[in-house]
Amino acid sequence: MGRKIIRPFLLSFLVLLLLLPAGLAQAAQERILSYDTLVKIQENASVTVTEIIQVESAGNQIRRGIYRDIPTTYKDSRGNRVRVDFSLLSVLLDGNPEPYTTERLANGIRIRIGQEDVLLSLGQHTYTITYKVKRVLGFFEEHDELYWNVTGNGWAFPIESASATVTLPPGAPASNAKIAGFTGYTGATGSDYRAEATGDGVKFTTTRALAASEGLTIVVGWPKGYVNEPSSKQKLLWFLKDNLGILFCLLTLILLPLWYLYAWNKVGRDPRKGVIFPRYTPPEGFSPAAIRYIRRMGYDDKAFTAAIINLAVQGRLIIRQDGKKKYSLENTGVQTPSSPAEDILHSQLFSQGNILELDNANHMLISTAGLRLHKQLAAAYKGKLFKSNTSWLLLGILMSFILLAVSLIFTVLFGGFWGMLLLIVSALGVIIICAVFGKLLKAPTVEGRKLMDEIEGFKMFLEVAEKDYLQWSAPPERTPELFEKYLPHALALGVDQQWAEKFSTVLAAASQAGQGYRPIWYQGSHFTGFSAASLASNLSSSLNNSIAASKMAPGSSSGFSGGSSGGGGGGGGGGGW
Repeated sequence: MGRKIIRPFLLSFLVLLLLLPAGLAQAAQERILSYDTLVKIQENASVTVTEIIQVESAGNQIRRGIYRDIPTTYKDSRGNRVRVDFSLLSVLLDGNPEPYTTERLANGIRIRIGQEDVLLSLGQHTYTITYKVKRVLGFFEEHDELYWNVTGNGWAFPIESASATVTLPPGAPASNAKIAGFTGYTGATGSDYRAEATGDGVKFTTTRALAASEGLTIVVGWPKGYVNEPSSKQKLLWFLKDNLGILFCLLTLILLPLWYLYAWNKVGRDPRKGVIFPRYTPPEGFSPAAIRYIRRMGYDDKAFTAAIINLAVQGRLIIRQDGKKKYSLENTGVQTPSSPAEDILHSQLFSQGNILELDNANHMLISTAGLRLHKQLAAAYKGKLFKSNTSWLLLGILMSFILLAVSLIFTVLFGGFWGMLLLIVSALGVIIICAVFGKLLKAPTVEGRKLMDEIEGFKMFLEVAEKDYLQWSAPPERTPELFEKYLPHALALGVDQQWAEKFSTVLAAASQAGQGYRPIWYQGSHFTGFSAASLASNLSSSLNNSIAASKMAPGSSSGFSGGSSGGGGGGGGGGGW
């Protein structure tokens, strides 16, 4: 009889021993018992949120209190940055004010509740956090809405029950409210909730416990007209404030032209042009290279080419064409009067021998010759006949570089698609603006303007059509010698084809025994038969390209469409400390 009584007792005792650890573990598990949120939508588009979080503390993670992470920076549907205005109103522990600190996170704010030197008693505690947010409502064509992540998907503890009670803006009919909800991990579209209408809004309640990192997200829509929608101007100001990279891009595109317009008005205005009339001779004492340099107020390879052809016309060198694009220069040893710049060029070109192949094997020699020619022209005419005003240009470039660098930093850190696109457009715009004003800021002096008028008059003579040429008063006779004499000038002024066409009949008549006209300073198997235009083209295009080459060394969406858990405003998470 005793054994029959003892045996069931022992079995019950063993079962109790087996179940005791599980019960103790459950009792010791830190968790959120309930997460109830009150959301009140105001007519001015602000939203007041009160979170009532009841936790079970076992002294493990929740030792001094909890922390709550609330995102305040989001990306809209286009990837642009949106910053929510956040104001923390109160923090309570078990109905009493509780000390807290806040700290900035990469995308929001952390509210750390409790004190470093005060431990929280074990058991159940209720935290009440109240805050106000702005710019969290969506404004669409047919409705306005709140798309809100109630709990956040970043909590380290499971949530046994969650609810959200939404109070619609004053006057908005709760019966016409559109609702949706999502539960689960970030991106999930679970529907483990129930919704019921209240007198002035909607209440959502989960129908199952949420694991750590799971959350509840809700969407509530109502007819338009009950909330003050921000104006387009306000939206633009917010957009620029949130996306400083775009703001700096726009500042660059606005300030840079304004700076250059100021600079142009200050130093870039040209003296008034004089009366331009045809001249049959170039300005005295100015070589073709000098004429091009002065007229353009800058140096380029065409000035180099014009100087070489002028040296050839003077008999100081021979241009040989071996094939369509291969050229060489041969020193004749003839000494004729030339400009100082041309003398320096000639001396440099033949400093290592009397034959110079125009290919990149000799790029150092040819580049040095070009640099010396440029330096000589600049020393003779820059500052005296024109001013480049480079310092004004460089100040604009420096300003745009700084603004774009700041814009790049903000765009990389916070920008979206439109920010990056505008940055690229701004960079291209800066290049174009600097290129345009790089030319506009150059200005001739009064003396330079007079000389440019003479150059323009000579250009009129070079480019006039043959029929008009014959009607001018006492024009010089068209001879092969005149053609050759001013061909370098025509090339320097970009009218070599027009100049050649005027002499087509004259040079054709000068050909003998079926052999086309060919100047003695230009030789090559590729040039056969007569064609003044072909000669001018070869010199202007092919030779110029060969010279240039030889200088180079070898060698935001609605939550009703595509919504999910973790989407919308709010969110974040929390933990214990």
